[in-house]
Amino acid sequence: MIINKYITKEVLLNFLVITSILLFVAISNRFIRLLAKIAIGQLPGNLVFKVVGLYIPELLASIMPLGCFIAILFVYGRLHADSEMSVLFTCGINWVHITKVMLKFTSTIAVIILGFTTWLIPNIVEYREQVLAVGEAVGIMQAIVPGQFQTLDDGRLMFYVEDINENDKGQLVNIFIVEQPAINGSNIPSSLITAASGHLEQRNDEQIENQFFLVLNNGHRYTGVPSALNYTVVDFTEYGREIKTEVGQATNNADPEQLMSTSQLLHPQTPGEIAELQWRLSLPLSTIILGLLAVSLAKVNPRQGRFAKFLPATLLYITYFNLMLVTKRWVGTGTLSPYYGILSIHVGFFILGCLLLAQVSGRLTQVFQKYKYISNK
Repeated sequence: MIINKYITKEVLLNFLVITSILLFVAISNRFIRLLAKIAIGQLPGNLVFKVVGLYIPELLASIMPLGCFIAILFVYGRLHADSEMSVLFTCGINWVHITKVMLKFTSTIAVIILGFTTWLIPNIVEYREQVLAVGEAVGIMQAIVPGQFQTLDDGRLMFYVEDINENDKGQLVNIFIVEQPAINGSNIPSSLITAASGHLEQRNDEQIENQFFLVLNNGHRYTGVPSALNYTVVDFTEYGREIKTEVGQATNNADPEQLMSTSQLLHPQTPGEIAELQWRLSLPLSTIILGLLAVSLAKVNPRQGRFAKFLPATLLYITYFNLMLVTKRWVGTGTLSPYYGILSIHVGFFILGCLLLAQVSGRLTQVFQKYKYISNK
């Protein structure tokens, strides 16, 4: 039908433009954060575009429901403001018809988001965190300036390198390290390490991934309490010192549910797994419900203008999205029963959307008048 294609095309074009703008803003925010890490030497500059690209699916999954909501609000609002919707109603098009057009469009977008949340994003998140962990460790080593004293590991390591052999994969030459205790105190032993050479090495085991070690070769370690005379001297051929990175720690301490596949979450064992599964299904479902709300909120009088209800619609979206986040956290911590969970929020806003649609279409008034007539009779 020509009307269906016309409305769908307008909504699609607005959706693409709005989503692109929102995505650009979100990517810019991530880009600035990564640049800050690059500026202080926590990440190498050649990883920034790769990491940003790995954030795009996750950002899109969160942005697309809002983009769809605003697109429908703008298009349907313009149709009402320009009296095009009044002409369509005069020609026999009713509220059920234009709602079906919206449902078809939002269902298509919801399926795309469902593919993102249930398959693409879980596969990307773990790889992205590994890239960040490796990049941060490499960035720390790249930030080392020969001939200058520097600090590592939150100031607990005082580091000095005489030279870096670029022809030998960045081999460090003549290393001097002072390892201070995590807790300040006069009776806490400190260590002084000297080595002829060293390099960065990544090791993985069954329990911990992305462990980075500074491996030193042919050196000495002096351990003792400052101002005391009893020092322990150890000569070594190879000595490894773990370098703890913020990204690596975040990966190891991240919620394991975020890295689980959807097939694993279908048989949840903990409240956290239930909350993660409900969240992955919530974003696609919210797209359809937001579309239903947008159809009713888009109705404006020609004198009001197409943006008359944009502010209340925005407040409604913020309330909806924040309630989803809060209930996810409550389900994950066991505060809220998983049998209600985020589903109760969706049901509530779906009922609200149906009531608003019935109100703007006049069906709610008809029901009240019919009920009033029956009660008076």
